Amino acid sequence: MDKLLIVEDQKSISDDLKSLLEPHGWHVEVAGNGADGMQLLESFQYDFVLLDSAHAGSPFRYLLCLDLPELGFVVCDATEICPGYGADLPRPPDVKPGDLAVMALVTVPADPLQMTANLMAPLLIDCRSGSGRQLVLDTGRYPIRFALLSSRPPA
Repeated sequence: MDKLLIVEDQKSISDDLKSLLEPHGWHVEVAGNGADGMQLLESFQYDFVLLDSAHAGSPFRYLLCLDLPELGFVVCDATEICPGYGADLPRPPDVKPGDLAVMALVTVPADPLQMTANLMAPLLIDCRSGSGRQLVLDTGRYPIRFALLSSRPPA
């Protein structure tokens, strides 16, 4: 039986998800906020974690390919996780600073406490048009594995 942790602050949504998944053999636990979710992650082993990416203050988002819906990535706002990040990035000339999202691809290993973000190759997304590109920074200033939840360097 797969064990799933749902981190969702709206009880009606988590209850609906739980009632949909449990009849199909899922063991579902729910955390009402990120802090409770982290406590559960530190105490128990889960096969999957479903994050409420629309949660206020959460830097995490899910980037989904519209042409291939099975292709998606967890990303985070690089400017939120690394103060000062992005100030020196080359910006597309036709995109206003407020319309540009600077996202980092997130790697979520078996131990979620070892999550990392790739600051060496951010995604620059024009929020008006929805178009974007990946920029590879070869300055050596930013790591490819920036630890998100732990002060320990990733293995």
